[in-house]
Amino acid sequence: MAGGRGRAGDYREDSATRSRPDPDLLTAILERDTHGLARQVAVSVAPFLPKPLLPEWDRALSSGARRGRGDHGVETGTPYLEVRQAIADARGDLDGFIMLEAKLPYWQQNPLRVAERLLAGKRLDEALNWARKEREGGLAFATAADIADGRINRVFDLERVRLEAKILEAKGDRTTAQAIRWAAFDATLNVGLLRDYIKKLDNFLEQDELDRAFAVVACSKMIYVAPQFFIEWPRLDLAAKLVLDRVDVWDGR
Repeated sequence: MAGGRGRAGDYREDSATRSRPDPDLLTAILERDTHGLARQVAVSVAPFLPKPLLPEWDRALSSGARRGRGDHGVETGTPYLEVRQAIADARGDLDGFIMLEAKLPYWQQNPLRVAERLLAGKRLDEALNWARKEREGGLAFATAADIADGRINRVFDLERVRLEAKILEAKGDRTTAQAIRWAAFDATLNVGLLRDYIKKLDNFLEQDELDRAFAVVACSKMIYVAPQFFIEWPRLDLAAKLVLDRVDVWDGR
């Protein structure tokens, strides 16, 4: 029996060796990727690969990115950089992740994903600096009410407020965290931001602060966003009151 177990162990070890992913093959698959599917798969599987393989694959990707540079400049190596960032995450190499972020084209850089990792790593001062960095480009969105009021929101700005407040709280500065949540709500009438603000209040302050927030909405010059806020909260009675109080300003075009 002992011999049998030994042979089985040898077989498992040999199978593991033969089934070990080949870094050069993985990189070659990325080189042939024309629709981003291989990149997505590579990013997804990186956390599950054997730890000893990761540095080897990172080196292969680094060489592949250098070979791929040509007339298109840094864009050519972008998929490699994204996969290398996934590898850095899997290795717990935060500084390596940050270095790779700086190599991405400026429109693909996202300071918040760096800030989130720094927060998780308890590097709070660095996290706050990254959270406050401006991002060029990024997604924008507008509801029908926003368009009627002539404004567009950036997803990045709302996410930044939430993350910056979270970092400030981790640093023990709850007062400033709440102040930026309120300021952002006051500027946007965003329901989620007010919920974040209310959630962090002491229980006996909630109603007073809700009354203050509702007063801000009722007096807001964002006349189309304001009733939408009350509908989403929901306070349909206040939404209806606002509609009736401003019956002379509505434009249904």
